[in-house]
Amino acid sequence: MKTTEPFQPVPPGLAISKVFHPFHAAFVARIFEYLSQKLPDTYDAWIESAVAFETIGGDDRRFPDVHVASIAREPAAEYVTPAAAGQYSFVLPAPERMKRNLRFLHLKTTDGELITTIEVLSPINKTGEGFKKYREKQEALIANGVNLVEIDLLQRGTRRFEDARVAAAPYVLTVTRAATRQTEVWTVERDQPLPNLPVPLLPEDGDVILETQEVFGMTFRMGRFGGKIARLE
Repeated sequence: MKTTEPFQPVPPGLAISKVFHPFHAAFVARIFEYLSQKLPDTYDAWIESAVAFETIGGDDRRFPDVHVASIAREPAAEYVTPAAAGQYSFVLPAPERMKRNLRFLHLKTTDGELITTIEVLSPINKTGEGFKKYREKQEALIANGVNLVEIDLLQRGTRRFEDARVAAAPYVLTVTRAATRQTEVWTVERDQPLPNLPVPLLPEDGDVILETQEVFGMTFRMGRFGGKIARLE
């Protein structure tokens, strides 16, 4: 794919919740379209999804997720008439929860063998119990011979590698090859383009190259996300 998009850096404002939700869905869909045109005929790309629930607290405006399907709000703690003088009773409200629709890509052979998973990380993958469950899921995939490509455009939250260079980078992209358990890591500054990523296929088929910056720029421009960010900042 010849690069035709003007360079569009990943703006910090992309992390605004109302922007990141639709951007994530559009970006995953654009990666799907791009790879579907480049994969050998013996492979298929599939957009998959999973539902997760996240407890919301504090300022989540700049710590978004893919899609807010519903928000359930409980009333404040309810005072209950005491049974005796000096005795008080309150019913505690349930925590506010969001239902998340998490999208990711699977690359499979046409006979259904899962070869590679591509994840665009969202905050539920990077905090608390969500981080633990995500890492357990990904470790199980790698242990079963599935390659892993991760695109992390959110600086907040826990990252996979406890390395100061990785923790401090605004954006991190990784490719893990299941056969060797070796992970290639790209750290990207805010004024740098996203790297081309080698997406592993079966050993005899080599890699297909994902022009990440080209796909990001096209998604950003066609979704008019610059204007959305400007109105919300």
